[in-house]
Amino acid sequence: MKTTICAEELRELDPCEEGYQTFIEAHGSETVKLSEALESNGLEDVCWLLDKLELSGQEERDLRDFARGQAAINLEKIVPYCSIEEYSTICSWVLKGDESARDAAKDAAMSAACSVESAGSAAWGASSARSAISSVRSAAWSAAGSAARSAASSAARSVASSASSIAWSAALSVALSAGSAAESAAESAAGSVALSAGSAAESAAGGVALSAGSAAWGAAMNAKSAAWSATYSASRSAFKNILLSWEAEL
Repeated sequence: MKTTICAEELRELDPCEEGYQTFIEAHGSETVKLSEALESNGLEDVCWLLDKLELSGQEERDLRDFARGQAAINLEKIVPYCSIEEYSTICSWVLKGDESARDAAKDAAMSAACSVESAGSAAWGASSARSAISSVRSAAWSAAGSAARSAASSAARSVASSASSIAWSAALSVALSAGSAAESAAESAAGSVALSAGSAAESAAGGVALSAGSAAWGAAMNAKSAAWSATYSASRSAFKNILLSWEAEL
């Protein structure tokens, strides 16, 4: 079980120049623990490194469990985009860790992601066909709908990533689950403001309705940014705990 890395070993693995320079600036030629490399280089770089190393069976299981935990975030968002059987298969992998369901879960999740994206294209076409006044009225609801589809797409792709390459799937699942949480927060914020936006469109001048729609987008983006940061930070801390547990065993 390898839990350390130095600049010389890192260079032999042919890292990107930016990541290598970041490591050098932080650690020089010293040999450091992977948890220290996480602090200097970030989760994505450490997951890239782990994909280059020979992992023990326990390390692989830990990373799989971590990726599945990330995939479980907002898992329910994909329900409208897959069959009952497909969702059951996905849950067997994500929630129970059933290895026999992993490949099928990956296929089902990718199929759901494609369905989400197709639904988004159809919604965009329908929106373009509306009259100007109708579009003003529904601007805030469009923000909520778009965020909901993005959350579902990210959730589905997080499931697929958790069933892919071991170490890198952890990094992808973190990014996608953070994105799904962010879009879900955006959906909620936009939906709340949409109520007042719709009312404004019905009873006031177009300018007021546009202002309400703009407020919905602003609220959605603020909520999205905060949710992404919170989810990613929590995921990074959980990942660091895995590295620390490996280091404690030596």
